[in-house]
Amino acid sequence: MNIFHSFEKEPLFRIKPQDSKELLNIVTQMQGEMWTPNQFAHSEYLKVLLNLFLVVVQRFGIRKDCNGLTLNNASHTLFVNFRQLLEANYRDIHTLADYAGKLNVSAKTLTNCVKEISRQTPLGIINDRLILEAKRLLAYSDKTVSEIGFELGFDDPSYFVKFFKRLTKRSPREFRTALIK
Repeated sequence: MNIFHSFEKEPLFRIKPQDSKELLNIVTQMQGEMWTPNQFAHSEYLKVLLNLFLVVVQRFGIRKDCNGLTLNNASHTLFVNFRQLLEANYRDIHTLADYAGKLNVSAKTLTNCVKEISRQTPLGIINDRLILEAKRLLAYSDKTVSEIGFELGFDDPSYFVKFFKRLTKRSPREFRTALIK
């Protein structure tokens, strides 16, 4: 289930009022579970409820196609393929040249296509995806900064820290500490 990375669809689901009751029931169960963190299998139960919530959203939700992004346009198809390839490989591949090579296009072609559709460079999108995952890992795991850097494909932990700081204006430790406050 990959409902968050369908680039040809709107990034939201519309829920009919009659279907919202089922979602509200799940949310109510989640809220109740949040008040009982010491219960047996607390986090597993929350994961199951979240998964159920996402299944119901995908089952009953209505999503429109994105305006202007169609898969019968070669440029749009290249953009969607780039985003899907990035999602599958962001931990291992960090360069524009490698993505262009895997897509069998030049770096210039990929750059022009991505900028035309998203108003961002491919490298900007790659870096944004890495930072998003780094922030998730910093916020929701107890892994060290070095472990997170290695998990995201950085061979040198200090390079990961410099990369993170360059893009977020603070170190990974500062980011994690700010979350705790």
